[in-house]
Amino acid sequence: MNSNRNYHNRMYMKGLVHSFRLWASGAVLLLLVLGGANTAAAQTEQAIRDSLNRQTQKLDSLRAQGYDLISTQQWDQTIALPWDEVQEKYSTASTASVSGDKLGRLPQTNLTNALTGQLPGLIVQQTTSEPGFNTARLWVRGLSTFGNSSSRVFVDGYERSFHQLDPNEIESITILKDAAANAQYGIMGANRTILVRTKRGASGGTKIRFSTEAGIQEPLSMPDFLGSHDYAVLYNEALRNDGLPERFDSQAIEAYRTGSDPLLYPDVDWQNKLLKNRTTQSRHNFNISGGNDVARYFVSLGLTDQQGLFKHADLNDGFSTASDYSRYNFRSNVDIDLDEATSVTLDLAARLEERNTPGDFGVRGNQNAQFFNPIFNNISTYPPGLFPMRLEGEDGETLIGGNAQYTQNPYGLITNTGYVDNKSNFFLGTVEVNRELDGLLEGLSAMVGYSFDYFHRQSIYQRAGFAVYQPNGDGTVSSFGSEDPLSGRGQNESQDNRSAFRAGLNYQKGFDNASSFEAGLQYYQSKLAPAYIPDPFAQQLLSFNSRYVHNGKYIGQLAVSYSGSENFAPGERFGFFPVASAAWIMSKEDFLSENETIDFLKLRASFGLLGNENTGGRRYPYTALYDNASGSTFGDQQGVGGIAEGALPNPDATWETAKQANIGIDLTAFNERLNVSLDGFFERREDILSSISSVPDLIGATLPAQNVGIVENKGVEWDVTWSQTHEDFNWFVRALGSFARNEIVYQDEPFRENPWEYRRGHSVGQPFGLVAEGFFQDEAEIANSPVQTFGDVQPGDIKYRDLDDNGIINDRDVRPIGNSGLPELYYGAQLGFEYKGFSLSALLQGTGSHDFFMLNGATRGFVNARPTEFVMNRWTPETAGSADYPRLTTGSSPNNYRASTFWLRDAQYLRLRHAEIGYRLPVEFTSKFGVDNLRIYVNGYNLLTFTDLDSVDPENQRAGISQYPLMRVFNLGINIGL
Repeated sequence: MNSNRNYHNRMYMKGLVHSFRLWASGAVLLLLVLGGANTAAAQTEQAIRDSLNRQTQKLDSLRAQGYDLISTQQWDQTIALPWDEVQEKYSTASTASVSGDKLGRLPQTNLTNALTGQLPGLIVQQTTSEPGFNTARLWVRGLSTFGNSSSRVFVDGYERSFHQLDPNEIESITILKDAAANAQYGIMGANRTILVRTKRGASGGTKIRFSTEAGIQEPLSMPDFLGSHDYAVLYNEALRNDGLPERFDSQAIEAYRTGSDPLLYPDVDWQNKLLKNRTTQSRHNFNISGGNDVARYFVSLGLTDQQGLFKHADLNDGFSTASDYSRYNFRSNVDIDLDEATSVTLDLAARLEERNTPGDFGVRGNQNAQFFNPIFNNISTYPPGLFPMRLEGEDGETLIGGNAQYTQNPYGLITNTGYVDNKSNFFLGTVEVNRELDGLLEGLSAMVGYSFDYFHRQSIYQRAGFAVYQPNGDGTVSSFGSEDPLSGRGQNESQDNRSAFRAGLNYQKGFDNASSFEAGLQYYQSKLAPAYIPDPFAQQLLSFNSRYVHNGKYIGQLAVSYSGSENFAPGERFGFFPVASAAWIMSKEDFLSENETIDFLKLRASFGLLGNENTGGRRYPYTALYDNASGSTFGDQQGVGGIAEGALPNPDATWETAKQANIGIDLTAFNERLNVSLDGFFERREDILSSISSVPDLIGATLPAQNVGIVENKGVEWDVTWSQTHEDFNWFVRALGSFARNEIVYQDEPFRENPWEYRRGHSVGQPFGLVAEGFFQDEAEIANSPVQTFGDVQPGDIKYRDLDDNGIINDRDVRPIGNSGLPELYYGAQLGFEYKGFSLSALLQGTGSHDFFMLNGATRGFVNARPTEFVMNRWTPETAGSADYPRLTTGSSPNNYRASTFWLRDAQYLRLRHAEIGYRLPVEFTSKFGVDNLRIYVNGYNLLTFTDLDSVDPENQRAGISQYPLMRVFNLGINIGL
């Protein structure tokens, strides 16, 4: 009964998807017909609209493809800053923005992945494409701490998540990169900030927009595992190397080669049997906007559907075990002018999400975590020839293959563990009132706002278990484990809420000679109350920001924030965070004003102090911890539990402090064809929480972390665009990127015998390992070499360098090797053209200066793994002179499979992230049907990858091995505007 209800719920969701598609198609056809009927009555008006629309189309097309279109006029446009807007020419801050329309062109269901290669200074790492769990990791200007490095996200002025928003409801996404940009956030600003602005209505006619697209996904970089014959041959070799008898005789080897007995000697290609070659995704959006001088509105409805890769997900009656994801987005932004001085904004948004997985996945509610996937892990580690994937029982029933060692057949994990249906509902509301106070003081205004967000998560599940069966040579089967029938329906629920209040006073005053003064006082407090946590997380700040422009070319800005967090001890919760910045518009000076090459030139500089209260340490570090411990027994009574002292308190625990400096230049030249932004930055992060390791354990207590860590981070960023427009032909090319390098100046460490063992002086995440020097060739070489203390060593094992020259190789010989796993170099390139409605664009993105250890289920041979071509040139006495892989073994081999230069790989890559071909129908034709804009396009994502790595993805070496793989997408879409 319960499972049927769940099944009907899923069918209802699928029906809604189908109904929405039919409704949208019908609505578009109706509008086309109505528009055509009215065309004759509005020819004069339409002629004017045609001219305007042709120009608007051209600009919109260029912007969406990637044109910055920076001109001297557009420097007058405003950019988003914390609770503020400023003309871009008068900004002293380092920022970078991308429009929601441009992000919507990328066929990605998660916004974080669409940001790849779009913004200089932003590093995006896509680690999985698992439906509903595919949030990328983001860093702004690399790493400045070995604590928590997450950036804050503010949506329309309030802290919120953004990764599952519909790009069609987004106006822009801006990253705030320096102290001047983050000044008002104070204690929350050190890790930089991401600002998201959603779309709003404007006075004028009603605009209706509809977009729909459907795509095909296919896995990237899946390893090519060896078949049963090669597996058996190599496994026998590994056993011989270990001094053990062979497992597979010549008859078995031959049967594997010929495939003559697929029941006793199968050759199971787990990937092909369990994973689809391709699957589908789709996105649809309908929005309407408009208004008049009194009220303006923007309303959007979006639908996203992404199907998973698993085969056999529909074998159960009443429920599916597919790894699917669906999402509905709704937004309504309304602005009302109550009178000439008072306005009200009311924003309402909702998001409904559903994620379905096989039951073995567990109840997974954290969307941002990177999960170990048991199905992909077992696909990558289970042998191909020990048992069939499934077999037929005596009564014709389907039995799941396995043996005593391998009881978690991935086919069984997909089909016979039940299901988990995760539903998430998000409701967000914001109301703000703005009032001009010119009656008190000309140029003075005030605002007050409140937001409340409610999140509800529900996991409905039914569990089941399965036995596995191994066929025997006499026709019988042996069973292992037990068949556990589908359990009753279980349910977990949780709900979080976040509220925020803000109020502000703003003052603007203009003077003669293009001079002006602006000042703002802002108050902001927020409270996040997660489920099952009794004390909410709270922050509070009061900030003052002032800006003076002199003669339209000299800009000075001063800001200070007094802000704090409840996480620290009373009396130690608040601090002052001052920032100063300046800019000089050189192009307005007499010596450049008549220059025919330079259109606009501005120099920027900023310096300030910011904080990071999200230190990554435990909650309330100023309090003592007490843990449960063994107690005592009194007489013949039952024992009584005890309490033991845990970590000692640190009453002086505080936030990280960041001293940030930035210099930059903005240039437009050659009749607005060339646009350049360059930045150089330096940061010294102090007071980082660091575990105290230098004090010996003899103290008899767990010492608290102390604010003693120091990290310095410095780098450069660039954003260069060349664009040209010539009658009907427009083209552009853009190069952007960043290089950031950090160094741990100090962190507490135990005494180390050798200088190369210290983490100080190296980057955050610096890999450490042994230095490999080839393979031992014989026993004589082993006897004449330093003793390696990581287990027994044989010919064919990896030989390491004795760094301290003491005749023993151990952890004292571990040193820094290679580069951090986070790219120091991150860059993108965009190019495109448009000609008479036809357009072509491409986005390339690459990395450099980062490495990882290539140790996973496709490279470890038989050690919790399954061999691939990677091991074929292994060491044997015959290949000793040319081998590039150690001897095979069936043991754990701690000597070979450990961090060393042998496994270190350069992970740099260049990807063709996105390419698109589109055609916009002429307005002269579409206007006959009442359509202002009609564009058809084909695009793709993750199309090509250039890397030196084989069989693994350079962004995540475990993708497709122990995690869901990254996906390539081919997509077809249409945009219609009325």
